[in-house]
Amino acid sequence: MVLLSQESRRLPCLTVLLLICGQASHGQQPDQLASIACQPPAGYEALTQLDDLRFLVIGELHGTVQTPALFGELVCVLATSGMRILVGLELMVWSEPAIETYLGSDGTAVDRTTALTESRWLDPSNLEVPDGRHSNAMWDLVERLRLLRDAGHDVAITTFRGFVLPGEQSQTPFEARMAETLLEAEAGGDYDLTVVLTGSAHARTSRVTENGLLPFVPMAANLPEESTIRLLVVNGGGEAWYCRGSGCGVRQWEGSPEGSAVRIVLDDSLSSEFDGIFAVGNITASRPLTNATR
Repeated sequence: MVLLSQESRRLPCLTVLLLICGQASHGQQPDQLASIACQPPAGYEALTQLDDLRFLVIGELHGTVQTPALFGELVCVLATSGMRILVGLELMVWSEPAIETYLGSDGTAVDRTTALTESRWLDPSNLEVPDGRHSNAMWDLVERLRLLRDAGHDVAITTFRGFVLPGEQSQTPFEARMAETLLEAEAGGDYDLTVVLTGSAHARTSRVTENGLLPFVPMAANLPEESTIRLLVVNGGGEAWYCRGSGCGVRQWEGSPEGSAVRIVLDDSLSSEFDGIFAVGNITASRPLTNATR
């Protein structure tokens, strides 16, 4: 998406939704909605001034506590304003029915066990690599979404990750299928905004050529340019659970000065591949959720 001038961003679309459409969610009046507190990042208001925004794609380093938590707070402030939000998570496509059912449940121990079992969340074979997408923090995000739904706010979920198929010579078709899944999910419901959390390589605007991989066109490049914003998660350094050639585990991450303050900045000069940054501060590692830690 081309970022607009400050004056031209003061437009009717999401601003009107935040100020007026918040009168009802799931057909409920304000006094019927349970009160729920949100702690969004500074600067999130800039997103509400973007015309025709359909997809907000946030590209993360997997395996931190902070990114899923702050992502959840952003969804919280948008949903509690009355917006109808579709959340896209980079989890395997077959896990969606179980997780969506959990969002509509009471969140009991039985509900949780059923969701974890039927989504294969605890099954190591459910992932090519245990890279943080099934972390404790990611499950906490699912629970945050459930609480929003339980409070009467309009939040749905879609999961969009599949596999590179045998015979495919690059990752490009895999990325295109992920985008297609998001587009179909968005078209299948009456949503005001689709907010996506995915690995940073999938959230870029142009061909990825690093990490020894064959060049590929990332998922976000297949979403409509004129109605998509892509933010890069940056941090102030710390630890994360992620995978490299030597395996997966808790590793140090250097971070950067612009990532030390929790905020959203819309400025495409900060990165040639993104429209701005989603800064989460210093990071701590979130390990994979297991039977022992749940």
